Amino acid sequence: MSNDPQSAHTSPWATSEAIWLVGVAAAVVLEYPWPISLDGLVPVLYRYGIGAVLVIAGATFIVLAQRTLKDAGQPSAPGIPTTALISQGVYAYSRNPVYLGGLLGLAGLGLATNWPWLLIMLAPIVVATDVILIRPEERYLAATFGEEYAAYRARVRRWF
Repeated sequence: MSNDPQSAHTSPWATSEAIWLVGVAAAVVLEYPWPISLDGLVPVLYRYGIGAVLVIAGATFIVLAQRTLKDAGQPSAPGIPTTALISQGVYAYSRNPVYLGGLLGLAGLGLATNWPWLLIMLAPIVVATDVILIRPEERYLAATFGEEYAAYRARVRRWF
């Protein structure tokens, strides 16, 4: 189709790193005037343990997703057109394993470091990730791959 988009994102700022950095910066800004803590709510060893599991799970999702894309000869950087719909590997379980991995990592970091503001900022980070990144990507994939993407979308959830 001649009027198909060339890629899902045209702005250099439409990246998970940019969105998540804004969320982390907001957590830093909020922490200083209004410090809050998970002490007394979640035992330290649970925080460390669950936080570590989330960070490791998140990193694993990202590494596996990047490896799957590389093995298929597809770009992982936003703004570069894709020529094949990837539905194997972790993409058979999540349509967005890189975003899922990053968000799990942020949640684990917030928990393990006793940084509730980061945990609170996850809600707007998830919304921004959905609106700024995922929805345009879904429109792009639907326009590029049509029925193949519709079938993939019907069998694989957005997150997990």
